[in-house]
Amino acid sequence: MGIKASGSLILICPEKFTSFTFQVETSLEGKRNYVPRCGFVFNGQYYLRKPISDAEWRGYGRRYLQKTDNPKVGDIFAENQTKNCWLTIGRNIVNSNIYLIVVGIHLFPVRRFKMDFKRV
Repeated sequence: MGIKASGSLILICPEKFTSFTFQVETSLEGKRNYVPRCGFVFNGQYYLRKPISDAEWRGYGRRYLQKTDNPKVGDIFAENQTKNCWLTIGRNIVNSNIYLIVVGIHLFPVRRFKMDFKRV
């Protein structure tokens, strides 16, 4: 089934989150970039290691890395006093291939995180 949308953005509530990672990755060109990612299940389909562009969440991840480099989904939700999280999903088209990207992470109850636009 999967995620299908005719528009460029869709808001979903995953059935389950499988992972959150906050790390620096090296691209094929040799550039090092900070790329937070998440894994989740939606409509029974697994989506693994989807990049997150949400500026607030990127800032949260940088601060979280100061505590541990191995985040657990349950620990992140407990720290933020939430059990429910929605995602805004967008499309990134590269060489005619469509890739999903997490544009926004929406915790409920709502949590705000400091954004550092210089480091996004």
